[in-house]
Amino acid sequence: GYWASFYVQVENRHHQAFYGIPGYIVKETVELARSKLENKDTPMRSLGVELDRVSLARARELGMTTDYIKKSIRFARERGMWPPTVLDINRRWGGSDALNKLQDGDILVAMDGKDVNDFRGSEKIAMNSAGNVNCTIFRDRKKMDVEVETVEINKRLKDDRILLFAGATLQKPPFAVSHLCGIPDNGVYVSSFLKGSPSERYRLHSTHRIVEVDGKATPDLDTFLAGVKNKEHGTSIRMKVKSLTGHERMITLKLDTMYWPTERIEQNEAGVWVRNSV
Repeated sequence: GYWASFYVQVENRHHQAFYGIPGYIVKETVELARSKLENKDTPMRSLGVELDRVSLARARELGMTTDYIKKSIRFARERGMWPPTVLDINRRWGGSDALNKLQDGDILVAMDGKDVNDFRGSEKIAMNSAGNVNCTIFRDRKKMDVEVETVEINKRLKDDRILLFAGATLQKPPFAVSHLCGIPDNGVYVSSFLKGSPSERYRLHSTHRIVEVDGKATPDLDTFLAGVKNKEHGTSIRMKVKSLTGHERMITLKLDTMYWPTERIEQNEAGVWVRNSV
């Protein structure tokens, strides 16, 4: 097994926790990574949610029926995992189909007609899916089936371009940020800024997303670049930025292209990172 430290969020507070990862999970993960490297056309998929365990008493309050409760008890006895629990949706990933179709607190009991009682089982079903997964859930004391499109993790992890703008490093929202914070994977994400730069002076802070430039939406780096590349030295730009908690504000940033030019750093077909002025 593998003993590791995890940084977790509980009710807007962060805590450090220690958990053991069973050896079979490490082995399966390594074997999966090797197979994906050998066959790059095969996508890695996920349901796009973070799961947690809840008691059967809580599941009963949410309307879980007796037959599923008996299945959970039987599963716990067979695996020696007492007391029995069920899975619920703790958090949904930003930009995923699950964000729109599932809700935090939903009790997940089956995927594609197969009962799910543990994290690994649900991961395998999503990973081996053709693209969509039929999730059987309990919500508001009602059982329902919801068709959810899985997330292709390969595409979400790919990040082959960044922009240097006014001393700030800009990129598409990282996968980890949209995953942990539930924000959409659109907009232009500020990953860092340099001391003494216009970004620091005009409070273009790290972890913010730029969603508008001079009144025009910037859903990605291309639209952002189109809005700023022809701006001259000394020009002021109005930008709407949004924090990870969803708070919006307007800032005015005065460009200094002499000392803080706009540059693009991207990876070419050979895998080499190339830096060019815009």
